[in-house]
Amino acid sequence: NGEKVGLIGINGTGKSTLLSIIAGTEDADSINKEHPNKYSISYLPQTPVVDPEKTVMETVFMSDAPIIKLNLEYEYALAALSLDSSSIENQERFTRLQNEMDARLAWDLNTKARMVLTKLGINTFDKKMGELSGGQQKRVALAKVIIEPADLLLLDEPTNHLDVQSITWLQEYLKSEQGAVMF
Repeated sequence: NGEKVGLIGINGTGKSTLLSIIAGTEDADSINKEHPNKYSISYLPQTPVVDPEKTVMETVFMSDAPIIKLNLEYEYALAALSLDSSSIENQERFTRLQNEMDARLAWDLNTKARMVLTKLGINTFDKKMGELSGGQQKRVALAKVIIEPADLLLLDEPTNHLDVQSITWLQEYLKSEQGAVMF
């Protein structure tokens, strides 16, 4: 916990393959992984696959983590209320989710997601992923894995498509990260 590991090697030596095997997205010939039962891994592949129809916030909040799911539901309720504020159903759903966000202290995660996106140069949260450049899509995918609660954060070339300011911010952020980081 708290360790920071950098994999260094020339192209084609298997760094990305190793990360994807650890993440469980690729099979190994043989592997022995030992970790606690509820051990979670968050993985940023070198070329993330995104749904072009999802918005930035939908993409960031796509997760199995209950608190992230709550944030996604809240974002949907907010969008529905924005489209039809006179709907009693929309008002009740929004109020119920707002109260649940309060009760579960989920606002911190929502604020963190917006802060991380902004620090990575993404300022339009309702834009569709298909409207973003490849570099912007990678930044959104990076924000997604950063905010996801994880014991191990796997980042495959996370600084690709980042400017110097974003790289500096990411470096400082990862230094303070409590979980283990491998990049």
